Amino acid sequence: MSVSPSDLRRLPLFANMTEAHLEKLVSTLQERRLASGESAFRAGAVSERFELLVDGKVSLLEGDEEIFVLEPVAPLGELGAVTQGKRSMSAVAKGDAVLLGASLQDLMRFFEAHGDIAFAFHNNLLRVVASKVLRDQRRLEEMRLNLISTQKAMKRMREALLDGDDTPLHDQLFEEIDALIEQNKRGHYVVEPSSALPTRVRLDDGSLRL
Repeated sequence: MSVSPSDLRRLPLFANMTEAHLEKLVSTLQERRLASGESAFRAGAVSERFELLVDGKVSLLEGDEEIFVLEPVAPLGELGAVTQGKRSMSAVAKGDAVLLGASLQDLMRFFEAHGDIAFAFHNNLLRVVASKVLRDQRRLEEMRLNLISTQKAMKRMREALLDGDDTPLHDQLFEEIDALIEQNKRGHYVVEPSSALPTRVRLDDGSLRL
């Protein structure tokens, strides 16, 4: 089964690519058919293929819960396929489905031989990554504000418990809330430094380590 350039151009990953470029790219992809209920990949597995859903439907699952249903034409984890990251979800055919794909090695060999196509593809991929990063930043900011609000509320509850009657229930609630407040402090979060920038850490004794 094939897919038309016009169908592909509706995807951000292939936007603004010429018909000739898209036809060449599709020509290097191989067809894979999935029966109903067959897995395309499982969560935790390292991505080894770049694939497009061109017919049928595929369910994206977190555990046994269906999170989203992909319909043609759609990429299946385009970022992980190029970076060989681990799959965050499982993908299972929802009825018979057809995929077009290639291994990362075959895809890279194709791009090495067709630099003009590789440039357009990776330019689009960067735009997709930038969009995902912006969405994640917004979510992180919302989570940060929610965490601050929750911390303040728990501190108010802790103070109310201190001012209330001393009972076993009050003691238990105070200990639970106090532990949560401590757990949510910034110092308990692990931060990975950027590999592109020099990083120093000041230890408790005042010394610096690179």
